[in-house]
Amino acid sequence: MYLENIFASSDIKSKLKDESVLFDQVDKYFQKQMGITNKFRLLTKCVKDVTSQKDWRKYKDALSTIQKALDKLLEEKRHSFPRFYFLSNDELLEILSKSNDMEAI
Repeated sequence: MYLENIFASSDIKSKLKDESVLFDQVDKYFQKQMGITNKFRLLTKCVKDVTSQKDWRKYKDALSTIQKALDKLLEEKRHSFPRFYFLSNDELLEILSKSNDMEAI
């Protein structure tokens, strides 16, 4: 849910194209799994097979990759505009995701 708002921004999507596609895949998988979980009402029924467990691990690793790319983007922004060092990652992401023109920053 944290990344949903971030990748809703077209500016961030354009800066992190590969990660945006990866996030869309993770998001679709997660929504599908939550639908299945809601149907069966028991998570253990949904993740007991090995394939499902491997998929969860794969998407967990994908989220780690996305987070690293976001951290790198934030560091680049801070390097180009040092005042951003005074903001937390969450605050800076909020500013960047709501920005109309990230190139100006």
